[in-house]
Amino acid sequence: MVHIHIAIALWAIFAALRWGDWKNFKDYYPTLLFVIACHLLYKVFAFDQHHIWRLQGEVFLNHLGAYLLHVFVILPMAIFVYLSTYPVTWLKQCLHIIKWILIFVVVELIGWKYGRIAYHHGWTIWWSGLFNLNMFIVTRIHYKHYLWALPLGACCTFFFLIVFDYV
Repeated sequence: MVHIHIAIALWAIFAALRWGDWKNFKDYYPTLLFVIACHLLYKVFAFDQHHIWRLQGEVFLNHLGAYLLHVFVILPMAIFVYLSTYPVTWLKQCLHIIKWILIFVVVELIGWKYGRIAYHHGWTIWWSGLFNLNMFIVTRIHYKHYLWALPLGACCTFFFLIVFDYV
């Protein structure tokens, strides 16, 4: 059996150890908490309504264990590396965001191929790509100007809640 979630977690930890800006971790910490809170908020809406995507468990992890591994290990470590390696020039920033969207989409496609993520209610990999674009932009904005990210993130969240019939 392929242990996709565990393999991704190990890779995320390795990447964070290798490329993370640990000297300035305290500067990234509020944004990492913001990302964690946003993903937990999705779970609250999904629990009461319906999942548009759902992580599937593995031998050592059920659905909830896989989700918590992603929320508390994989996602924060990936966002930490994303922010730690964020370039200075506008063109390189655009390419950086595209690179990270592609990383997330490819990893998600691998998970889908091995049956570790399932889509529901019209969600597709294209929606994931759009969501990732939104996530990486809002995450960077939160890191630089957290007060701007809060209303922007709320608007983006309401967009997805309306499109996928949560509200």
